[in-house]
Amino acid sequence: MTPYKKPKEICKEFNALLQLKEKNMNLQDQIQQHKELSIRIEELEEQKKLLGLMIMQSMTGKLLQLGPYIVKRCSRLSITTPLEVARPLNAIKMEEVVDKDTIKALYNSGMPILGVKEVNYIQVSMKQF
Repeated sequence: MTPYKKPKEICKEFNALLQLKEKNMNLQDQIQQHKELSIRIEELEEQKKLLGLMIMQSMTGKLLQLGPYIVKRCSRLSITTPLEVARPLNAIKMEEVVDKDTIKALYNSGMPILGVKEVNYIQVSMKQF
């Protein structure tokens, strides 16, 4: 069994690996590597989800201590109740919220606005042949 590594350790190792590979990788290789990592992450997330379900099925209580690990069973509600259902239950509230569309339009017109930052990232997908 592989020993547990803290996220910071994994990031350091990954950054070191990237520095070595980036020196010899052209842009297409980098894009391909990015896509392969994205697919691997999705696969790992699915495995993690399934393992979590298996562990929960094995737990008899809300807390499990096993070796160096402490596992807590957590619960939260996902509420997507439509207004039509909530209204007769007197479970609606009116509140003042920021109009994000207006803020976006003002920002895109060149107006600097406190609390708005632009985040840049890439999204890699495969060509359809």
